[in-house]
Amino acid sequence: MSTYRELIDLFHEFRAFSEPEMRDGIHDYSPESMARQQEGLKAFKQRWQELDTSDWSIEDRVDSFLVLGEMNVLEFQFFALRPWFRDPAFYCSTPTWEENMADSVPIPGEFPLDDEALRKFVEGIAVIPKALERAKVNLTEVPRDIADIAITRSEHQEKDWTKALAEFQQHHPEVVPTVQQLLEAVTDFKNWLIGNLDSFTAPAGIGKEHYSWALKNIHFLPYDFDQVNALVKRELARSKVSLKLTEAANRDLPPHREAPRDLAEFQQRFTTAQDALVAFAEKHDLFPGENYIVKKDVPGGLLRGGSFFNDILDIDHLPLYAHDLFGHSPDDGYRSNHPKELRRTNLRWLDFFRAEGMATGIEEILMQMGLIDDNPRARELAYILVAFRAARAMSELKMVSNELSFKEAIAYTVKHTPRGYSKDDGLAWEELQCYLRFCGYGLGYLIGKLQLEQLIADYADMKGEAFDIGQFFSDFLNRGMLPIALLRWEMTGLDDEMKELGLLPG
Repeated sequence: MSTYRELIDLFHEFRAFSEPEMRDGIHDYSPESMARQQEGLKAFKQRWQELDTSDWSIEDRVDSFLVLGEMNVLEFQFFALRPWFRDPAFYCSTPTWEENMADSVPIPGEFPLDDEALRKFVEGIAVIPKALERAKVNLTEVPRDIADIAITRSEHQEKDWTKALAEFQQHHPEVVPTVQQLLEAVTDFKNWLIGNLDSFTAPAGIGKEHYSWALKNIHFLPYDFDQVNALVKRELARSKVSLKLTEAANRDLPPHREAPRDLAEFQQRFTTAQDALVAFAEKHDLFPGENYIVKKDVPGGLLRGGSFFNDILDIDHLPLYAHDLFGHSPDDGYRSNHPKELRRTNLRWLDFFRAEGMATGIEEILMQMGLIDDNPRARELAYILVAFRAARAMSELKMVSNELSFKEAIAYTVKHTPRGYSKDDGLAWEELQCYLRFCGYGLGYLIGKLQLEQLIADYADMKGEAFDIGQFFSDFLNRGMLPIALLRWEMTGLDDEMKELGLLPG
């Protein structure tokens, strides 16, 4: 029988192994280096297979699957995503919220820097020109769509580094030449991409089979590509029909209120909405005990620009703000305060469906519980939010299967979001590029929501008349940011999905 300590030791060894090799002062993403790492991964997965967890508690066995999931992320990168060879946006000089090369360096947020911070910064950026030169050699499988994304990303970096250069000229003129060299390297890399666009002919989408593998082995989702496609199609239709029926019921009501006239009115609306959300949660004891909910500061400026979320917030804050206040603001607290080390750790990719499924699901849950009953027109916005997430998820699936290009996927999202609220703008670009370059994030909002609803139904069946929604959320949230199928096994003992996933014997 293996010990739980062996699992933790294996996890730490794997995390150290996951860091790419160093060569000539930079991380090495060459085919030779990646081949060595891929071979080493096999040994780690074999060690995981040899762990005997048959007598462990369900919670400890779930933790073992978290370690497997992290290993599967790396395996998936080797045989499907291959970002080192396919994705020039991976070689970003500054960190993005998506994964990128380990040599990237954040631009300082405040100036001047102290001596130690300046030293580390200069050491970091000094190697980036070399990393970008080596990237040109590694990038042999680039799709045109992803090259276009990388060019836009490079243009963003040029603007950011140009602003930073002005700060260094004022506060640290001695390092200006090094910053200038970095800026020139970013521009050179962008120009190299532009000059080679016609040679980038690989398909952008990874295909249904690879996507299904990621759903099963990384996100522990008991559905394949075709099954999630059917679910997304159904949710898109449901949300559109629900909107039309709600509009019909509301046809004699006054129109939606106008956008706020000034900052004071916008702040007043924000405060009123946030207070209403907190009061509603307290009234129904939705998050009993220590819940780590963090109230937001009052915004310092008006939301302007006509982007999707701004259009929603200009009308009513309540349908959307629950997403952040109850769906996301507590996440770090639940994670960092969990007694088990693995569940305190930010695990790669494994929290997509749990994080966005909870945040999206709580919007409709609160609506069904009566949060917006005194403003029936707000229900229309709630269904538009669901339709928007469904349109994005379908766009992701159609990009993955190479049915739509990146630009066509943006147009699809715009077309299928009601009332023209979704725009071909920076928000659409930022979201859809992520969904093309990674697997499951856009899907996680909608399918994670459906998984959450299924879990609530199963939990209610188990509890019977004793079911309490606050007790459910307390149990659910305090277990950590885990794939929902694993949470379902922990919380209900139901193992049918675990067997479908091949994690338990059938």
